[in-house]
Amino acid sequence: MATYLLDTNHASPLVTLHHPLRQRVLAAFDAGDTFAINVPVLTETLYGISTTPRGVQNRTV
Repeated sequence: MATYLLDTNHASPLVTLHHPLRQRVLAAFDAGDTFAINVPVLTETLYGISTTPRGVQNRTV
């Protein structure tokens, strides 16, 4: 089992359903690996999601 610290470039594709990195992270998570996101990365990711054309929909889901 491994532990990973995700940066913004890795965290943002996780919200795209068919992104290859999302599939890889989910498979590693299912295998027992651990992932962490620090507060600045979480903030950047949430801000980026909220500014997309689907931002309102993203915030309500």
